[in-house]
Amino acid sequence: MGCYLTGAIPPPTHYPVPYSVLGSILISLLLITIFINNHLDIYLYYTILLLLEYIFINNHLISYPCPKSTNVHWSICIIFISTHLISYPCPRSTSIHWGIGIIAGTTVCIQVLTGTLLGIHYTPGIYSAYYSVVHIYREVYYGSLYRYVHSSVASPVFTTVCTHPYRGIFHGSYWYVYGVMWVGVAVFIVLMATAFMGYVLPWGQMSYWGATVITNLLSSIPCMVPWVCGGFYISQPTISRYFIIHSTLPVSMTGLLVFHVLYLHRLSSSSNPGYGTNNRIHFYTWLVHKDTLALVSGIVVINTQVSYGVIMLAHPDNTLEVSVLYTPMHIVPE
Repeated sequence: MGCYLTGAIPPPTHYPVPYSVLGSILISLLLITIFINNHLDIYLYYTILLLLEYIFINNHLISYPCPKSTNVHWSICIIFISTHLISYPCPRSTSIHWGIGIIAGTTVCIQVLTGTLLGIHYTPGIYSAYYSVVHIYREVYYGSLYRYVHSSVASPVFTTVCTHPYRGIFHGSYWYVYGVMWVGVAVFIVLMATAFMGYVLPWGQMSYWGATVITNLLSSIPCMVPWVCGGFYISQPTISRYFIIHSTLPVSMTGLLVFHVLYLHRLSSSSNPGYGTNNRIHFYTWLVHKDTLALVSGIVVINTQVSYGVIMLAHPDNTLEVSVLYTPMHIVPE
């Protein structure tokens, strides 16, 4: 500490050069990214380079005389914050419709957080799943809170995720940042798969019969139903597999969301038709205020729904335990 206070430079440290699989993977990803986006934004390019340098130095994957200091760390933080949160150029004509994306991202983060808390106490199994859910909201501290938050926020997730691309299609955003659109489509597909498997986990009547209907759609493909369900019908292997996939898919979805934002910030957001796209302002503080207003409004709506149950979002039959001999009244043969 004294040498830093007096301005002295600490002696250089030489790091070994092992052949690391992690280093090769990171370098390959960087080269692939540059190859795909040959006109990569210069700020994003230097952010990736500094991030790789920081990872290599701290994990002894690079070898050259370098003082063990926090300069690289601060460079990464300053460039990242300045590029994506402060000086990021945004059209002046953006309205509240551009704030739907931040609401969608926040609701997804809420789902990941509450789902993690639920997964700690959940027990997958045809004889234990239903009663583990009952145990969560009756016996676990604040279990009823994050259980109802998780079930209630699922609908706002799809409301915002479905509204978000409509705004982009209406304003023609896909013409300028088409990479954002395709990554968003991938996020939507992963989100639908995650939601379907999560709907099966409470093991209620609607969970079982909904899973039966959806999995029967795969019966036209040979061997697909036994491969997905672990048998010819919904049983113990099915719920175990769905729980594992439901817990792991949000990891890939989070990575896709990161690329979704990075692709967007590479060329900046689109603007309303009829307005000059060169008329841009910094993200902070103008757009931060708009996004904060949209986010607070969305949280108020979600909090009202969770606290008072204004709209019936779940079917009452799903509060009943699974019975393979009793089909809900509204489910009839076609």
